[in-house]
Amino acid sequence: MGMDADVVCVGMFSKDVINCLDYPEDHYKDTRDVTIITSTFFHCNTSEQSRSLAVALGARCYDFNTHAVKKDKVNWAALEELAEENGEWEEDVVEKFKTLLNNSFICVYRPNY
Repeated sequence: MGMDADVVCVGMFSKDVINCLDYPEDHYKDTRDVTIITSTFFHCNTSEQSRSLAVALGARCYDFNTHAVKKDKVNWAALEELAEENGEWEEDVVEKFKTLLNNSFICVYRPNY
């Protein structure tokens, strides 16, 4: 069985990030600002794609010390290229991810066996 991976983001809800979250906007209509919420990005279904994602994020697959994503470590061009190659990801996935990072979300690369 190969590896798959994704990125989990945790942060405080605000209207500024509503279009970057996992569910449609109407699901958040009663959500108060500063409620802790999660969102997931970059679902990878293959080991190759999971490794490419790690590299683009400045992480190493099974070095947990590197899994917390830091904006200045992300290779944005490589991440955009990976997003373009993946037909399953939303077209603006990189911009949405960047929005959460810019709104103080903690984002973590998560490889799975």
